[in-house]
Amino acid sequence: NQTEDFQTPFSRVIIPGDHVTFDKFSVTFKLDENMTAYIDMYNWITGIGKPDNFEQYANIASQGVTSGQGVKTSADLIVLNNTMQPNLKITFSEVIPIKLGGFEFDSTQTDVNYITTTATFKFREYTISSVK
Repeated sequence: NQTEDFQTPFSRVIIPGDHVTFDKFSVTFKLDENMTAYIDMYNWITGIGKPDNFEQYANIASQGVTSGQGVKTSADLIVLNNTMQPNLKITFSEVIPIKLGGFEFDSTQTDVNYITTTATFKFREYTISSVK
């Protein structure tokens, strides 16, 4: 929220602003053997950035990823309680990816270790509701 200081004869008074600004959010996720989610995110973020040509942007905007909002979409994040049951739903609006993390393959591991990566997003606003 943007604030402004206002000087009075006695002290500065903080006046609340009229614009709300939210920080970005990040999601860490597991990669499956086909890297499906990673490839989808990669195509989305490179399509937005148009690294090679303008057609990349047009292609991503026409693929249904975007719910008719250009390259933005809405996203739901379900928060589980201590018994792993859905508890809260956070709905983000006008979500757009801004960063896709890397990942590391390690063939020396003898146990199953899932490969993960992180995607970071910006959004316009969010709401929190109970799932119960």
